[in-house]
Amino acid sequence: MNKKDPISIALILAMLGIAAYIYPSMPDSIATHWNAVGEVDAYSSKAVGLFAIPALTAVVYLLFLAIPKIDVFKDNIMSFIGYYDNFKLLFVAFMLIVYSSTILQNMGYKFGLNTVLIPAVAVLFYYLGHIMPHMRRNFFIGIRTPWTLANEKVWNKVHNIGGKTFRLNAAVILLSLAVPSYSIWVLLASILLNALYLIAYSYLLYQKEGRNELQ
Repeated sequence: MNKKDPISIALILAMLGIAAYIYPSMPDSIATHWNAVGEVDAYSSKAVGLFAIPALTAVVYLLFLAIPKIDVFKDNIMSFIGYYDNFKLLFVAFMLIVYSSTILQNMGYKFGLNTVLIPAVAVLFYYLGHIMPHMRRNFFIGIRTPWTLANEKVWNKVHNIGGKTFRLNAAVILLSLAVPSYSIWVLLASILLNALYLIAYSYLLYQKEGRNELQ
């Protein structure tokens, strides 16, 4: 456990504490999903609505803790463990923002969810772009295609490019706030295009580097 883990654990416990504290005062059914224009389009029981996100965050965080111990390339993960630890904390903070926003909406505080969540997504993508050039080959974190996992040179080159495309993706996501009616679609389209580009790039680079050159 590193010095950032207690902060992350405290944030997860805070989410669970909030859920337990407000549970008696919440209605039996609460809003859990909003469409692209900010209208509620799905409800859940208050147990699910209040505890699902904290529980999911806790499960994912436990997986994050296990990855450096179970990955075949654990030494590679240890080579960028400082960046990895920062990302764990950033992920929990992001989930806290998502959770707090949904709870406040259900408590009657009306604001545009996109104005809160889209900048949060942009920050997450920007930091991913920042750490990608430092990532080394592993089975859990990064751009894991059959071709990056098969060839270390391909992995490194794809992640160097990915660092730039993820930061560009973050900028596009943030700029989508200028067109609020379409911001969620811009976000989804930019993420999809970035993913497709990096998958295609890794495949083409693997052909160039030599498909049988396993390192």
